[in-house]
Amino acid sequence: VALLEGSTQLMREKTGLAHSEACLHHLCRILSRIKSHFQLVELAKPPQYHVWLQSLATFTEEILAAWRAGSTRSVHYLVRLWGALVLPTPYLRMRDGLSRSYDNDG
Repeated sequence: VALLEGSTQLMREKTGLAHSEACLHHLCRILSRIKSHFQLVELAKPPQYHVWLQSLATFTEEILAAWRAGSTRSVHYLVRLWGALVLPTPYLRMRDGLSRSYDNDG
């Protein structure tokens, strides 16, 4: 929970990220390792997960929009994280009986 809250705050406030490509790169590396240390089922349990996921989506959009400005090394880590988050989604849906609610969303 603390990891989700802390990384959400960093992604939203961007403290120190605007002035240092190295800090941005290291944050992206940390984010990419979150999924390798936790199962998606574990990550999705806390209520902070939805806020974290939305912050991650916004943060990723911003990084992708500015990739030519020097954040190309960081893009790899974000893409890797999204791949790791998306891969187990069908299993999670079947396991938790969520397929109907996702299919009806649209």
